[in-house]
Amino acid sequence: MLKLDGQTAVQRIFLRSPWIISICFGLCWFFMPILRAQTPAETPLKFKVAQEPNSSSKIDIPNPIKTEWKYNPRENRYEGFRQIGSLSYPTGEILSVNEYFKKVAQNADQQYFRDKSKATPRFPAAEASPI
Repeated sequence: MLKLDGQTAVQRIFLRSPWIISICFGLCWFFMPILRAQTPAETPLKFKVAQEPNSSSKIDIPNPIKTEWKYNPRENRYEGFRQIGSLSYPTGEILSVNEYFKKVAQNADQQYFRDKSKATPRFPAAEASPI
């Protein structure tokens, strides 16, 4: 900063013009509700917030990209396709029939345990035991 006689230029402006200080405080007072950016509890949120701390994203927006597997009987294998809206394109992923069924079973197991963990309380209430 530029120093003149031991004072910076900003200090000289504020010391010479107290009305600048009052304008700054007035603007801060006026914009304080806007700067807080707090949402009242009554207003619903635009996006749902995920409750699991392990999820990669804290906002629960449905994924627009869907992966589907189509069976190719000529080659006796499953081929992966990505679908965005009505547009479908091949990913180049190829699974044999055995690999495909293993993948489906693994996904079903993961979904089952995910649903089961959401259904049970994380910290069950301790039962009162007679003394």
